[in-house]
Amino acid sequence: MKRIIALFVSSLLIFCFSSCANVKKDVKFSQDRANVSSIEIYNPEKTYHEGDIHTFLEENEPIVILEPEQHSSFWDSLGSLTFEKEVVFFPIPMDGGCDYGGYIIAVNYSDGGYDIIAARGLYSYAVSSDGEGRHKYDYSNYCGETPWAEFIEDYIEK
Repeated sequence: MKRIIALFVSSLLIFCFSSCANVKKDVKFSQDRANVSSIEIYNPEKTYHEGDIHTFLEENEPIVILEPEQHSSFWDSLGSLTFEKEVVFFPIPMDGGCDYGGYIIAVNYSDGGYDIIAARGLYSYAVSSDGEGRHKYDYSNYCGETPWAEFIEDYIEK
């Protein structure tokens, strides 16, 4: 009986410890490049999270607003960045979420929607055809070879 219980507990622990995976992905923009009205770079003093990221653009001033000529190349560079997300296959309670801090990129669209891209989270606000806003949170973390700050600072210096 002890062996059966020990085998069951061991199997359960193995299952629990192997119930997640890290999935790499590229940035997915909420709209097409043609709808971009501005691309802004921020460096806020405050760190935001899921509960208050919707107020980010109202509370901060950009340190750089990219020129329209830069939009295409920046869009391509941003779209090629790799982010990583931990996917949990076994339902266990987890703390965590998105922490939007440090350098933050806001891609604003002509219809009022926008994407926020930070090293430790992605957020999109889209305006639907009926005028209702939709929020989408993604807790993927940047995992590219070039450090996040270095990638951003290349555009700040231009």
